[in-house]
Amino acid sequence: VERVAKPKRVTGSDGRDWTEEARELDFRHPAPFERLAGQYLGLAEPHWLELEFDPADLEGAEKLRLVATGWFYWSDASVNVASARTPGIEFVPPMIQVPGPDGTWVPTGPPIGFPAGKTKTMVVDVTRIVPRADPRIRLGSTLELYWDRIELATCIDDAAVVTTSLEPRATKLCSRGFS
Repeated sequence: VERVAKPKRVTGSDGRDWTEEARELDFRHPAPFERLAGQYLGLAEPHWLELEFDPADLEGAEKLRLVATGWFYWSDASVNVASARTPGIEFVPPMIQVPGPDGTWVPTGPPIGFPAGKTKTMVVDVTRIVPRADPRIRLGSTLELYWDRIELATCIDDAAVVTTSLEPRATKLCSRGFS
């Protein structure tokens, strides 16, 4: 990592300024959502965080990586089945949107995944999707996600990928019983 750009401003879908909660790894989490009641533990109303970065902080960066640290209130199979059968209730992992030419928010692709379980850090290559002149990102979901710190890392290049294969010497299959 060459340098890290912290967001200038973080605004939630609830209209609240969450900048202080999203800039540092301090266990203070933006929560711009309403949790769903009843059987839908881990799910929330659709929500987003809009992150605004200073274009000067990204000047000359060959690559950009979204570095997001947080945790997810894990739902279980019953919640997932119930949400799949209930119109208007969806399990939507985080998705990135960026400003389009007409000012609307444009989806950039499939969901980026989520920090499964307790606090974890995700790194997502956003080099080709974040406009350098208007470096804003909207991170939206219906999951009960608690982001602690979100920033952009600027990189010069990547380390070489080394793949190592290990061949098993033996295997033993056992009855596992009911999962």
